[in-house]
Amino acid sequence: MTLFVRAALAFLMLAPVWGGLASASSQNPLVLPRLQGEIKLDGFSDEPAWQAIEPLPLISRGEYLLLIQPAAPAEILGWGKRPDSGFSNRLVRAAVRLHELGVHGSYLFYRDRGGPCGGDSGGPLLVDGLEGRPVLVGVASTTGGNLCSSGGGVAAYTNIAAVRRFIEETLVD
Repeated sequence: MTLFVRAALAFLMLAPVWGGLASASSQNPLVLPRLQGEIKLDGFSDEPAWQAIEPLPLISRGEYLLLIQPAAPAEILGWGKRPDSGFSNRLVRAAVRLHELGVHGSYLFYRDRGGPCGGDSGGPLLVDGLEGRPVLVGVASTTGGNLCSSGGGVAAYTNIAAVRRFIEETLVD
């Protein structure tokens, strides 16, 4: 069954840019939406979404130091535009390895033969946390190369460990 989320947007909070990567054409590394009211899932139930869906935990500093290592396994998700079939109408999952891992400011970079597609911006980069449950490590930002069609290149993600404090302070009710 396909579920659609409908929610009214109250405002967007732009995260500051850390690490000097901003340019006139670049965007903020993270945008946090503030929604009005509860999220309703069409075709699912009248219950608020928080009763049906668990939030994805943010990676802790300790998990980051232990788990985010060169060649570590990770998973990405997105609805991006694939070269062979256009935009996906289903959420696509892909396993990646954090080869040639690098961190600069609030960005985390890795090189792999596959990766996010055009339109995957905002999609999650996940690893299995210390408790065995996926944790959010990054949010897709940009790529260099042809990662989507397994041509290889560099993927850049907003580093959640670097912006976690901002997220927690901004999302306080």
